[in-house]
Amino acid sequence: MRIYLSSFFEDVLGKNMKREEAEFLLKDAYVLASFAYAKPHHEQYYSCCKDLLVDSGAFTIMVPRIRGNKPSTFDARSYCKKYAEFVKKNKIDKFIELDIEGVVGFDVYRDCLHELQDITGKDPIYVFHKWRGLDYFKELVKQKDYVCLGDVDVATRNKAQELYFSWFVDYAHQNNCKVHGLAFTQIDELTHIPFDSVDSSSWTVGIRYASVSRFNGHDVLKYDCKRTATRRLVHDSIVKRHDFLEWKKLQQYFDTEYEPIW
Repeated sequence: MRIYLSSFFEDVLGKNMKREEAEFLLKDAYVLASFAYAKPHHEQYYSCCKDLLVDSGAFTIMVPRIRGNKPSTFDARSYCKKYAEFVKKNKIDKFIELDIEGVVGFDVYRDCLHELQDITGKDPIYVFHKWRGLDYFKELVKQKDYVCLGDVDVATRNKAQELYFSWFVDYAHQNNCKVHGLAFTQIDELTHIPFDSVDSSSWTVGIRYASVSRFNGHDVLKYDCKRTATRRLVHDSIVKRHDFLEWKKLQQYFDTEYEPIW
């Protein structure tokens, strides 16, 4: 099982980081990068990852607008074109579709999907959400060899769907299809839900909650540290690097002790 660590490029990789350090951190790492946060100086490091999975980031951009926190000015078609050109330019093999029809409607979603396919010359990784219906999932896993399972309904953040994850994964496996759990941060549940891969940003919480991580051979434990007035650690850049390296050890553990998928 693969655990892709998300938020590395936006949280750790600064413009002033030396290339040797960036290469050291990314060596043998499975990383999920979001197009929503992609910067030109990130691109030179994508090839340093052991494997790279790219998400469109459309959900990240849309949610504040869906909830009324920002004006609804999201231009899905324009965003999709930029995303597709980004994927093509950087020769990215694993990239996730814009699963946005729950917000912008099916016609816009269909146009974006076709443009993504036309520009990249490849098929993206499709995402199943509750609103797409069970029949869609059953047909999808018969046609594809790798799909994503979304765990949050747009705007509601309802995670009731997680109760059925094991069934979805088992059904996909019966049809020789692998499943990626999107933003699945409950690492302890991975021993019960046989995902083939997941992505998580849990390694970044140390800064917010003033704790550091340590891999103990089969899990990552957190230890409380001295808190500042804002509950952030003083040397946050050091902690970010430390925690990322500890979670890389967890990646290696899951990649070797649980059934590899590639």
